[in-house]
Amino acid sequence: MSGKPIEIGILFFPGMTQLDVTGPFEVFARLPNVRVHLLWKRIEPVISDVGLPLLPTTIFADCPDLDVFCIGGGELYRAALPSATTLHMTEIARAFEGDAWFPPIDRGQWRETAREDRPATEPGGFAYSYITYERNGKGVSSS
Repeated sequence: MSGKPIEIGILFFPGMTQLDVTGPFEVFARLPNVRVHLLWKRIEPVISDVGLPLLPTTIFADCPDLDVFCIGGGELYRAALPSATTLHMTEIARAFEGDAWFPPIDRGQWRETAREDRPATEPGGFAYSYITYERNGKGVSSS
């Protein structure tokens, strides 16, 4: 993949669960042609819910135009989904236990516009796919 990189911003804030920042960062940073920005008001440690200091890489004022804006946590995903027009997803061919999930997307409202399937590359590894979905129709859901 060439051309302009996909610019992704991950917002974090005091009291946020560290995994809601570093989990998405780990996924996004492995995508081809992507630049990930950890966003906060100032370049200074932001303290997680259990006291772990995390350091932003970009302040709001210096942030480039973003293609993707991520605020971690299952409830936030559900709240943001009705406003989304494009989804860049990584789907892993395995079920995992966890406490935060991206909500199911209504396949009647979304169409797949790109897919790149990747096989597992090592024993015990996982096959996965990079998928882009575009919302059907011209409007954005208001629900």
